[in-house]
Amino acid sequence: MRKKVILDMDPGIDDAIAILLACRSPELEILGITTVGGNVPLELTTKNALRMLEFVGAENIPVYAGMRGPIFGELRTAEFVHGQDGIGDVNLPEPSKKPAKGHAVDFIRKEVMEKNPSEISIVATGPLSNVAMALLLEPEIARRLSSIVIMGGAYATTPWGYGNESPRAEFNIATDPLAAKIVFNSGAEIYAFGLDVTMRPDAGISKNHYEEIGRAGTKTGDLIHKMLRRFVHLIEPVPMHDPMALAYTIKPEIFKFRRLHVDVEVCGTLTRGETLADLREWLPESFKKPANANICVDLDGKAFIDLLISRVVYGR
Repeated sequence: MRKKVILDMDPGIDDAIAILLACRSPELEILGITTVGGNVPLELTTKNALRMLEFVGAENIPVYAGMRGPIFGELRTAEFVHGQDGIGDVNLPEPSKKPAKGHAVDFIRKEVMEKNPSEISIVATGPLSNVAMALLLEPEIARRLSSIVIMGGAYATTPWGYGNESPRAEFNIATDPLAAKIVFNSGAEIYAFGLDVTMRPDAGISKNHYEEIGRAGTKTGDLIHKMLRRFVHLIEPVPMHDPMALAYTIKPEIFKFRRLHVDVEVCGTLTRGETLADLREWLPESFKKPANANICVDLDGKAFIDLLISRVVYGR
């Protein structure tokens, strides 16, 4: 039976690759893509979602535009990383389709409340603004979802589990920490993929992988090779943050988790957006807060990269 998913995203190079992975995975039924301002402004994240669906021949999947920025504060985008178009300045044509009518938050509410309980998972690879607003408007969503799979956070469970937006905060969470706080405290079943695992060297695109992708001679291989050209000169291996969260919905057996209590710092001068995982095993049981999230702490990096390249580059 195919898993029903809503993809909540801010494409973004790695979000774009995650869309390709989702569309090439018969295990998934994509109910829709909801977009949010994040890596680039909302108009571009929405356009990029439409571009990627058109590129892979999946124009039937609806795209709903959502929150333009965080619930509180101003949006800070990352064109210096993702390019002026958000997907590596690869000059894809304008999409022929328009976004679906209606707001992303309303689409999430309607889909989850009308489907059977535990039938839908949300895979959120951008700021959590849309998901948090849906939960605020309809708290029952938390109990009706099968899960919320998040790419975001840094939980200090591995040597890589520290921030990229600041020493303590990861970009997606730091962009809308209040939304993240709402989601983590909602009661939903959460699976979180933070920098602890997405920055692992064996789970990224090495120079050898990059060269293989360029030699593949496929349409998607050529596109990804162009998308990643600026990254390979900045960091090696290139992290595949967002596709990792998506990969969990396809092959959960290659990931390992630790149940922890997580909260989010909203107002800290130096730590705004920090995801605070309580790692104090020595704490007396009566003092511990109940775990509210499954934090990914380990994975088979080779299996993940093999899955990504075989599905996205070669369409296998």
